[in-house]
Amino acid sequence: MMPSEDHILGEVKPEDALDRELILSNYNAFPIEIFSKRYSLNIPSIMIKNEKSVGMLYYFFKDTTERDLEIFLKTYGAKHEEGIYTLYASSEKYPEYNFLKDILEIPSVVPDISYILDGVHYFRFRFHHSVTDKLSQLLISEKRPRPLVIEKMDSYRDIRTDIGWFISSYSPYVFEILFNNSKKTGITGDYNAEVKGVFTSGVRRAVFYGSPQGILNSVKIDKELVEGDLNIPFLDVLYKKFNGVRLPIYSNLLTVSGDKISSRIIVPGMYRRNLIARLTEKNMEEYEPEIIRAEMYEKITECTFPKII
Repeated sequence: MMPSEDHILGEVKPEDALDRELILSNYNAFPIEIFSKRYSLNIPSIMIKNEKSVGMLYYFFKDTTERDLEIFLKTYGAKHEEGIYTLYASSEKYPEYNFLKDILEIPSVVPDISYILDGVHYFRFRFHHSVTDKLSQLLISEKRPRPLVIEKMDSYRDIRTDIGWFISSYSPYVFEILFNNSKKTGITGDYNAEVKGVFTSGVRRAVFYGSPQGILNSVKIDKELVEGDLNIPFLDVLYKKFNGVRLPIYSNLLTVSGDKISSRIIVPGMYRRNLIARLTEKNMEEYEPEIIRAEMYEKITECTFPKII
């Protein structure tokens, strides 16, 4: 059930809108899964999408590697920066990942954290209950790679019950970032929005909640829920500050009110210093960010859209 129309921006929980979750699992189909099983590694990952492909970004610490692991990482083109290895697997090389793109194209479906536990790859999504039948039809279609198993498709449950290992090992941080003078979006009205994953190029999509007007290519999902194109310049500024570095952002929640936009993102703790340093650089951009809040994810009692300060 959706919250009442008089909800207060910044006090809405994302699961109030996207109230169901899908968990898929895969075993031994990709080299990274064999790698994880062989060395008993738990590896977090995120989905990354561009104009042509979709893929998974995996990352882990250097101190978890030995020589044979480093050979594996070099073989598959892993990058190494400041003690962190990142490995990107694209649908251009592994066409099975195209099914993830098919899932994300269903209105209201957004990616949640994905990970590999002892060789088993888990892909997680949240979605609105109204698209359950459409999603089910896709899952039972011939498009679904046969090794991909449906673990769960039910009411949303706080993900922290399943990722204690990630919280303890990677110390994720929640950042709330304020952007002033950001009203040049073509969308009017105050609203909350959730970005549908990390888009490095091409048209970004988001799920909007509230009463925005002027959303391009919109699809009505429920009374107060719409999916559509997201044209917010500050996202380009955010990615530009990282100069092509694939920053693993878990969840990007937005609150837009007046001429201000607040963004709430979750990143692994090992990126925290880098993120702060990049965001506090002043490059005379029209949409300079200001960090309003930064705290460890484990201290968050509930996930809500950011508030406008």
